[in-house]
Amino acid sequence: MKRKILLAILISALVVTLATSRITPAKAYTYSHSWIGQSHYDPFWGSTITVFQEFSTAIATVTVRNTGGLDLNVSAVTIGMDWGTNYSSTECSTASPAVITPGEQYRTFTITFNVPSTSVASNLYRHYYTIYVYEVNATSGPQEVTLHDSDTYSGFTVYSTTQKDAMKLRDEISLLSGIYDGSPWNYPDWMDSVDARSMWENYTIHFDTGDHDYDAGHFDTAKTHYETALDLLQQAISTELAYDLQEHQYQDSYDKQIDSLNILQRQANISNTSATANATLRTADATYALAQAAMTQAYAWIVFGIGFVVFGIAAVVWASKRPVPQP
Repeated sequence: MKRKILLAILISALVVTLATSRITPAKAYTYSHSWIGQSHYDPFWGSTITVFQEFSTAIATVTVRNTGGLDLNVSAVTIGMDWGTNYSSTECSTASPAVITPGEQYRTFTITFNVPSTSVASNLYRHYYTIYVYEVNATSGPQEVTLHDSDTYSGFTVYSTTQKDAMKLRDEISLLSGIYDGSPWNYPDWMDSVDARSMWENYTIHFDTGDHDYDAGHFDTAKTHYETALDLLQQAISTELAYDLQEHQYQDSYDKQIDSLNILQRQANISNTSATANATLRTADATYALAQAAMTQAYAWIVFGIGFVVFGIAAVVWASKRPVPQP
């Protein structure tokens, strides 16, 4: 009898175990996260970074994934920074958790906080931070919060105000020199003005010195050199553009003078042609007059000749009619 009871208990326990094993508890982990801020190349770090200026607003997005078969009640998504402050999303809480169903699987949370001064969050090294995901066992009634996931990362970067200003100047210089096909160390091939080239060379000296200071962490002196470099670069470009404009004006003036000379030459050629034609016409008229005179003279000789012939004929006729004297 006892064996039957014991067997029944074991069978019941096995059935319960099998039934519960089919239900996978909710599992949460951080699927991905990102920082929303300005990204650019930084020579101090030697890479492209996302950076936040002191006293600015930092924004992070954290995507949480539910890989289990039950609802996941997310009560908190928190970022703990290495300067000792934790920042949490306002989109969930223990009293009002964010429920991620197995069918939904993903949910993205936003965390926003004010970046402290560099005296608290140093700008000389990249900070570590840990992302925590907490779950509450129920949405109402007795609740128990547990930590389901946490991951530690590095790379959060802070700028001092002076450092931010210096990098802004450097970005402007790189953009401006790139527009005009130059580089921080060589003036463009099209730059012909001696004054402009001299300014460009001086600009490169200050730019290079600014980079050296920035690499060493001397952001205040780097800012000063970048300011001077940007001013010289702008002057070099303005001087070259003014020089080119003057050259174009000279060229236009020269072209206009050449055009005027060509017009005068054409007019002179036309005048010479007209004079030659007039002279030829006058010669033709004189020749024609001589021809007319010759023709008139010829006509006179013809008339004279005809008269002489008529006179001769009349003499012959008269002679023939004259009586012959008798001996």
